Amino acid sequence: MRILSLECSAKAASAAVFEDNILLAEEFNADGKTHSETLMPSAKNVLDKAELSFSDIDIYAITNGPGSFTGLRIGLAAVKGLAFLAKKVITLSTLEVMAEAFRENNEKTTVLCLMDARAGQFYTALFEAGCGEVKRLTEDSALKGEEIIENILKYKNVVAAGDGANLFCEKYSEIKNSGVYQNATLTGRLAFRNLDKATLAESVQVNYLRKSQAEREREARINNK
Repeated sequence: MRILSLECSAKAASAAVFEDNILLAEEFNADGKTHSETLMPSAKNVLDKAELSFSDIDIYAITNGPGSFTGLRIGLAAVKGLAFLAKKVITLSTLEVMAEAFRENNEKTTVLCLMDARAGQFYTALFEAGCGEVKRLTEDSALKGEEIIENILKYKNVVAAGDGANLFCEKYSEIKNSGVYQNATLTGRLAFRNLDKATLAESVQVNYLRKSQAEREREARINNK
């Protein structure tokens, strides 16, 4: 079973290829170029390193949200195109992918996964991870920092992960920033644990979690008339 995983929900983009849950090659790109410029070349590069081609891939894995609206659309469009001819796709929560990094820790940790959702909010979810397990504690949601702090008061040993962790931990210094980010390697590892979620490309959708800024501004203008 070969999986090509892609991740472009934030500023950085990455690609990784696995065979039977063994990582063959990975590439991480944070050079500031758009995902439309870097994602497919990165995918081709990891396949070349593994001496494979797109036709050798059985399943494509991708995070489908939450995250950057543009990045998510580019990623979904890429896998839909690649998997168009009878290949399967696995879509995964960006926040759950972050928590996968803590699965093999020697002790269990409460992982606060965060992405900057702008407008004073964070995309967030809580997981308990470690000792070979990851357990979801809360659903993916968009919350303000104060709301997040209230939600985690009952948990111990909390660490933050994701591209929103820096911003969050600057304001709430009592929470430790783990420095972990979502990436295609974690996406691929989680995909192997969710093979039952594989589906045809035409059925996969983006999980934006909330309306775009343009939609919110349009509704505000309508409501103010």
